[in-house]
Amino acid sequence: AEVEGILKKDPKDIAALDRRIAGLNLLGRTREANELCDEALKIESNRGFLWFNKGYCRYTEGRWLDAITFFEKASTYGNFDGLVLEAICFRKLGKFSECIEFTSKWIDRKHDQSGLFFIRGLARHALKQSKQLVCLDLRRALELAPGEESILKGYEKICLEADN
Repeated sequence: AEVEGILKKDPKDIAALDRRIAGLNLLGRTREANELCDEALKIESNRGFLWFNKGYCRYTEGRWLDAITFFEKASTYGNFDGLVLEAICFRKLGKFSECIEFTSKWIDRKHDQSGLFFIRGLARHALKQSKQLVCLDLRRALELAPGEESILKGYEKICLEADN
């Protein structure tokens, strides 16, 4: 309600628009969030959060290439929330080598991102790289996010089961 009041007074309040877009996405109303993003980008096109949300909308639609483009734009403007989703897009497209290159680049800068290690490990596994290398990434992801069930399951399936 607070955001709505701010936007009634000033429909171009970019911070309020950010909050409204985030709220719509949380509610699963990505089409509305995407439309509002388009309007907000007319006001301020160099806002990383808006580009991230455009990417997120495309991601939820399964439009992986479009999502990558928007996540890259978000990073250009300082928003790195889409890094793991961008890596997932590369995997979904079967671009495993590009996924490894992308995650490796970002791991050098953001070495605390469990998702980057996890996705790189899965991409390495898909390319049948050494189990030692794959499990090194998956183990690091697990160390960074010990309670993350998907990482634990991936690690157990790939690294603890014999000859999979």
